[in-house]
Amino acid sequence: MKCPVQHCPTCKDRMIHQTKRQSDESSSAIGQFVHDRLSKKLYWADIDGALLKRANRVLRAVEHKFRGQDLRPSQRAVLPILAEAIDVLIERGRVHPDSGVFVLTADPPFDDGYLRQIGGQKVKGRIRGKDVKNFLEGGPGGRKRAT
Repeated sequence: MKCPVQHCPTCKDRMIHQTKRQSDESSSAIGQFVHDRLSKKLYWADIDGALLKRANRVLRAVEHKFRGQDLRPSQRAVLPILAEAIDVLIERGRVHPDSGVFVLTADPPFDDGYLRQIGGQKVKGRIRGKDVKNFLEGGPGGRKRAT
């Protein structure tokens, strides 16, 4: 069942689901504008965040998914291109080799989940406790092979 579109009674802004976002809802105002008013012939890929650890130049684009969710078609199209771009930055010495594009599948409180890398060396495996925090803080290990 699809939920109805609702607006804030005070400011009239469109209200969305935070953790169970519908396919027609964007977490950003510009994303919603693109979805509602621009051509359906383009991809608008929502990426949850990018971190750059200044001390070691680790750059990670991170897409978070709750368990059971998969990448959207736009993310499947755009994330590999971004991964290739980061690989070029690694080759040029602009960012650390642990940089890349990653999908973290985890539910709150985010202390246990699965991590995989888009492109690169295909990290895939369970990540727990301190390792989740270490990864999100730009610590080492982003490109190690899964066991």
